[in-house]
Amino acid sequence: MDEKYIFLKPTFSTAIWGDGSLVHHYHVEKYVPKDMNIDEITGLGAFCGLPQDANEIMNGKYKGRKLNELYDEHPEMFGTPSTLRWEHIPVSMGIGHACTDLSIQVHPTEEYALKNLG
Repeated sequence: MDEKYIFLKPTFSTAIWGDGSLVHHYHVEKYVPKDMNIDEITGLGAFCGLPQDANEIMNGKYKGRKLNELYDEHPEMFGTPSTLRWEHIPVSMGIGHACTDLSIQVHPTEEYALKNLG
C-alpha cells in the first residue's frame, strides 16, 4: 500500500437521549446519512471491523471499500499469520455522548445468561 494512513468515514448511532452535539463538535456533519436525524445522534463509530458496522475507507486505492473487506482481502496489513486469529476485526471503537442522565446497565456474562435466563 502506497499510502501511509487510511482514513475512515465515521459511522453513527442514534437514540432518544441523543442531541447531535458530537456531530458538531467533531465537524462530521457531511458524513451523516441523509435519512438520519442529526438531533438523535449519540455515537460516532471511529474504527470498526465488524461487518454490520464497518467503516468505509476514504482515501487511496481502497477508497470506498469497507474496513472488514480490507481485512478479508489483505490480512497481512493487520498483522502476521500467527497473530491473525479472527474471522473479522473484533474491535469497535467510538465516542458516545448522552445529553441526559442515563441509568446504569449491567449485562450478565454469556455463561450466566444461558444458564439462568435461557
